[in-house]
Amino acid sequence: SRYDIRIRYNGLTAYATAQHCQFIAYAGRIMPYCWNTPYAMGGERSFDEAIDKDGLLRLTTTARLARHMGNEPILDDKLHQELVEMRLL
Repeated sequence: SRYDIRIRYNGLTAYATAQHCQFIAYAGRIMPYCWNTPYAMGGERSFDEAIDKDGLLRLTTTARLARHMGNEPILDDKLHQELVEMRLL
């Protein structure tokens, strides 16, 4: 099973994991872990293993700050309003 693990450091809390679309990083820091692949989202597991081997973590915020609209099967009222305000609908 999967567990949510939180880390607290200097008054900040983060989840000790992040999915492929839930984190940002400095390009210079992450480039050694990025490989070209012909597959969509390929190499994700090797990426995870490489950063783990180097003792790094992908952290994510505890508050939702972004929304991946591709995973939304139905537009709820809030998302619909956001899209209207951004003139995307």
